[in-house]
Amino acid sequence: MKRKIQYKAIALIRVSTEMQATTNDSIDGQEKSILKWAEEKGFEIEKFYHEPGNSAFRGKRTILEQIKNDINEGAVCPNAMVVYSYSRFTRRASNTASFKSFLTDREIPLISVTEPMPNDEDTAFISQTVIDMVNELQSRNNSKVVQDRLNDTAEKGYFTGGVVPYGYSSVPVTIPGSLIEKKQLIINKEEAEIVRKIFDLSEQGLNGKPLGVFEIAKHLNSMDITNRGSRWTKNKISDILNKTIYYGERVWGNKRISRSESNPPITIKVPAIITKEQFNLVKKGLDARRPLTNTNIAINTLSKGLRSNTLLVGLLKCELCGSNLRLMNGKKKHTKDGNSIRYQYYRCPNRTDKGCQCPNIRRDHLDAIIKESVVLNVLNTDVISEVVVEIKDQINNLIKGNENRLLNLNKKKAQLKSQINNLYDKVADGVFEMDEVLKENLDNKKVALEEVGFSIQQIQMRSKIPLKKFGPNQINAFVKASKKVLAGSNEDITKQLLLKIVDKILVSKKKVTVFGSNFKLAEIVSKTKMGTSLEVPTFVSIWR
Repeated sequence: MKRKIQYKAIALIRVSTEMQATTNDSIDGQEKSILKWAEEKGFEIEKFYHEPGNSAFRGKRTILEQIKNDINEGAVCPNAMVVYSYSRFTRRASNTASFKSFLTDREIPLISVTEPMPNDEDTAFISQTVIDMVNELQSRNNSKVVQDRLNDTAEKGYFTGGVVPYGYSSVPVTIPGSLIEKKQLIINKEEAEIVRKIFDLSEQGLNGKPLGVFEIAKHLNSMDITNRGSRWTKNKISDILNKTIYYGERVWGNKRISRSESNPPITIKVPAIITKEQFNLVKKGLDARRPLTNTNIAINTLSKGLRSNTLLVGLLKCELCGSNLRLMNGKKKHTKDGNSIRYQYYRCPNRTDKGCQCPNIRRDHLDAIIKESVVLNVLNTDVISEVVVEIKDQINNLIKGNENRLLNLNKKKAQLKSQINNLYDKVADGVFEMDEVLKENLDNKKVALEEVGFSIQQIQMRSKIPLKKFGPNQINAFVKASKKVLAGSNEDITKQLLLKIVDKILVSKKKVTVFGSNFKLAEIVSKTKMGTSLEVPTFVSIWR
């Protein structure tokens, strides 16, 4: 029976999944039911608010803020707010408690057209609370069922859905012994080539010097290579370079709100596009080029010098005060033919301010001396052969001694991971707030975790240097390629070579001392590929 309009109401129509949002039944069905209820109760629906495709159990509810603003500004003046059902409004009462208080303070009742409440206020309050609890419990159970199914899908190696990672395609497969179809990831050959190019550019660049994420994106865009029809951005490049899926391990579930021990992330084996070794080397390069954490904690004070185009900046240290030497321009000097010339010098920054006695050294002189020293004392087949013999015994001893160290490092790694996960759990449970202090604490633990991982990687790599594969031909190829680099004019490649061989160069009043590592030297020689062009040696990539 149609009643005379006596009141005004606003109505919220919402669906919680994409399927419901894109099918008219749910939206139209709710609207028809609300309009029918309004006609029977004598209400005019002043405005419909639509909230499609968002979960009622979690997620930001911007529509509620819009309703509050409209009421406060007088855009709507409702006597009630109407929903199809309380479960359509929310499945977690705590998420909307403040909004309900807002309505109560303004004497605007929240009405469900399918769940009428008793007239008695106290009884209605109890009924509403019970309904909210049942809805929340149902949602939690539904979430757990879905989560268990997705976990089962992931554990069996199938694709769990979502955006297909770049470099892969999703194909349907039938589960053996059933008619059920699942999805699996296979390598997309065209995209995989671009992924390999991205990692190669990050590791070796175009001429031996690594490119940053911005430069990689710029290079790909200039070559008209698209990201599935879109331009490349530095964020997308960074995303690819940090995903373990590309060496064959897709981690699913690491962004869950609940990160309990009973629901850990799942690693799914997928076809690899690159090697894990290249991934780790690229990651180390990314970390080395990142001077600060998100909270401006210095994590790599040397990276700026090492990235400098100047040959020895980043390697030169003052033996007297420990500072890194910098490049400076000297005063102009007039030559006999009437022209002027300005030399550049390597200079200790504490020479003027703190009275350090480290001398200024002309750049061209010191560059030439270091190159000559490396050629005479390092790039010598006899020297390298002796290094290889010496390292064979050292590696055997290291393998024995490193077992305990690896055990301790792995324990520390597990502890740091557990501490990080516990902090995330406490934030998710509302025990801690993600303030600046907690962010800094998390950043420090992440940096410590990266350092431990790097130490583990270094031990493992040193234990796997293929010394037995060395031979005179490989050593000769390395020496020939390296001498060609040092004799050339490409300072970028020359610096990359020096960074592979030299650890540091100490400068004092009367001498310059070059320090290197036999292990680093042996590792570089082991990476020299036979029968390849020596224009840009394969071992010239990034400081490691």
